[in-house]
Amino acid sequence: MSKSKLRLSEVDELTDEGALKHSREKYARYQDDKEEEKNWAEDENGEGTRKDYYSKHTLDSDEEEEVKYKKLDMDKIDGQEEGGMEYEGNTKIMAFNMKEDLEEGHFDADGNFIFDKKEAEIKDAWLDNIDWANVKADAGDQWHQKNEEDSSTTKNLGDGELKSIYEKIASMLQSNETIERALARFGKEKGLSAADERKKRWAAKKAGKEYVDEKNFAVKELTGLTDTLVSNGEMEAYQYTLEKIQYMVQELENKAVDVLDMFSDEAPVCSVGGRNKQNDGAAKSTSNAVVWEYKLSIDEDAEIIGPVSTEEMLKLQGEGKFENGGWARKKGMQTFYTIARLDFEIYI
Repeated sequence: MSKSKLRLSEVDELTDEGALKHSREKYARYQDDKEEEKNWAEDENGEGTRKDYYSKHTLDSDEEEEVKYKKLDMDKIDGQEEGGMEYEGNTKIMAFNMKEDLEEGHFDADGNFIFDKKEAEIKDAWLDNIDWANVKADAGDQWHQKNEEDSSTTKNLGDGELKSIYEKIASMLQSNETIERALARFGKEKGLSAADERKKRWAAKKAGKEYVDEKNFAVKELTGLTDTLVSNGEMEAYQYTLEKIQYMVQELENKAVDVLDMFSDEAPVCSVGGRNKQNDGAAKSTSNAVVWEYKLSIDEDAEIIGPVSTEEMLKLQGEGKFENGGWARKKGMQTFYTIARLDFEIYI
C-alpha cells in the first residue's frame, strides 16, 4: 500500500477532536514561519540592528553566529571627565570615565558590555608581572619628559669658556705631561706629615678659616675640568699634553683676532716690507711674558698681590715665601691654584 493511501486513510480515521488539534498545530507553524520572515526583513532593511550571538543548537558544534548591532557612541555620553593628575602624593587619582573599560571591549546601544575578540598574544611572564602603576608613580615627573629636550650629555661650550678651561689645565701641567700623568703625579706626591697637617689645621681654625687639602683640591679641580672637556665631545682630553693645550689656546686667540679683523672698519695698514702692522701688534702681544697674581690665603677677601713676573714668583718660592700656603693665577684669570702645584719654569 502506498504512503499517500496510508495518510489518506489516517486522515479519514481522525476524530473531530484530532482534526481540530491538527489544524491548530498547522496554524502555529504558519505563524512561526511568518514571524521569521519578518525578522529577516528587519535585518536586511533596518538601520538600528545589532549583532548578537545565537547557538546553532547542535551538540557537536560550539561555533557562534554573528548578527548586526549598533555600537554605543561614547562621545555622546555626558558626565565623563578627562584624565588629569594621576597621583597626589602616594594616592592614585582615577578620573570618572570609561577609558580603562573601553580598552577591553565596548557597549552596544542597549548598554550591554561586549568584550572585543583578541587575537592570540605572545605572553611574557616577566613583563606581565610588572606593576606599571607603581613604576609610573615612582618615576614621578621623569615619566613625562618632553620630547624636545636633548637627551644627549654633550655640552656646547663657547670659545671663551674653552679658553678659560684650557688655561686652568695648562697651569697645572708640566712640560710634555698629559693630564692623565699629572693626576698620577698628584697621587704619588708625598703629602704633609701628620704633625704639619695638624699645625695647618690649627692655624686655619685659629684664624677662623677653612682648612684646604691642597693635594685633594688639585686632583678634584683637574678631574672636573677634564670631564667638562669630555662632555663637550673631546673624548681624548685625558691624553692632552701641555703643549697641545697651549696650541689650542693660541688657536682660539687667533680665531678671536680674525673675527675682530673681519668686522673692523679700518683697512689693514702695511709697512714698507709688506707686513701687516696689526699682525705685528698681535704677534708682539702674544709674545709678552706671563705675569701672575697671588695671595697667601684661600679666602675670597684675601689681599691679592701682583702682577708679578714668572721670574719673581720663582724667586719668592725659592725664598720660602709660600711655605705656609699660597695661591696664584695668571693675570686676567678668575681661579686661583695652589702654588705647590704650579711649575713656573715652563713659562720662562
